[in-house]
Amino acid sequence: QQVGGRGKRIAAMGSLRMARPEGDMGTSKERRRVGSTSREAKTQKLVLTVLAVLAVSPIILLSLYSVPEDNYRGGEMYSTPKLRQAYEVVNAFEYPMNAGMVAEPCAPGKPLLNVILSGVDPPPELHKLSDARKAEYQDAVLRTMRNPEVKRLHIMAERDLMPGWIAELESRDPISYRTKVFLGRTRVGRLSFSYAMRYANEELKSGEVVLLTNADLAVEGGFGCENLSEEKLFQNTVLIPQRLEDDMCDRHLAKTCDARNFVGKVSLPSCFDSYVFRAPLKPEEITEERFGLLIGGEWQAENSFIKELRGIGVSVYSPPGGLLRLVHKHCSQERPNQHASQEMVRGKRREASDDRVCYEPFCGRTCMRNTIPFPDILTNICRDLDLCKEYAEKMRSMRSMANPAKELMTEHAEFCDYDPVVVMQQEVLSP
Repeated sequence: QQVGGRGKRIAAMGSLRMARPEGDMGTSKERRRVGSTSREAKTQKLVLTVLAVLAVSPIILLSLYSVPEDNYRGGEMYSTPKLRQAYEVVNAFEYPMNAGMVAEPCAPGKPLLNVILSGVDPPPELHKLSDARKAEYQDAVLRTMRNPEVKRLHIMAERDLMPGWIAELESRDPISYRTKVFLGRTRVGRLSFSYAMRYANEELKSGEVVLLTNADLAVEGGFGCENLSEEKLFQNTVLIPQRLEDDMCDRHLAKTCDARNFVGKVSLPSCFDSYVFRAPLKPEEITEERFGLLIGGEWQAENSFIKELRGIGVSVYSPPGGLLRLVHKHCSQERPNQHASQEMVRGKRREASDDRVCYEPFCGRTCMRNTIPFPDILTNICRDLDLCKEYAEKMRSMRSMANPAKELMTEHAEFCDYDPVVVMQQEVLSP
């Protein structure tokens, strides 16, 4: 008997057995070292595979679908063909164990983080920064460059020179400015994900830790070796910290995305604009077609970014709330250059393209996990368009059975906590 009664799924599941994402193996000495520890790597891989299965919540699963407990866990407990075949969706995920050559040894107290951000500098004839918005940008960048965990700020200037509002910070903290602030590129225009990632891949040493973020995000803490060592942040992984909002904001809208408001609740904020990874990140896959999206200034561009990352096999998830602390400085709520969402149009084009990227909503969301590292099982599903579509249909069917009046999934935590094993053995209800 086959999963969902569809023979094509067997072949699709077989195709999910990803090759281990390629990392920079470094020198020949490093390659020999990796080869000499193959048995250890296999053991680590087996352990992480088991952890991937154990990490999901059995409490939610039991409330969603009535299946005998013996069918959930254990080597011989997948007693039905459907569950055994569905289990391959989880078991096929090969998590990258090698973090590549680390540029410098990670040590407590040593700056680790390379921050890449847009040097916002719109032409005066189009828009002039208000005093309030300028103050927010300056406060965020000043806090970031004073953070001892930050090694360097790489400014992607929109025009010919360092933006004036950044240059003014030299007089406020000359030492931090001169040792950390670096004009990485000029004439960038509105910064895109593809441009920023290519910069990281081309200009930073292999193994460097990168934070790609907006200019109004202040790096507060948690970005040192204790959380982002090579043993915790693997290559081909993107962490998406959930941000905190500025306590000085007195407007309700300015606090709707604060992660502190969602602790212990059934849904999580969908506001995110910061991405942590280890360079290089899939350099051969970073194309304009995939990642030519504005980092700031287009609604839902961040969701498209995650879908494209998963489409090339990058593991994406959010670390525990508050572990990597970022504070959003945007009390003014000014967005003079915000563009309308192109998500729907882009999704139709990308699903029909040769890349066959799945644009189902769940592929563009990040799930908060309780540990670093964590295998992102959703990536293994989203990177296969046919499997992704079937998975989405079965999730909607499960949702409809649980609550017939509300067929579409809207609660963030639901698809984050669904067990792929249970979803894939679900029969889709006939209309």
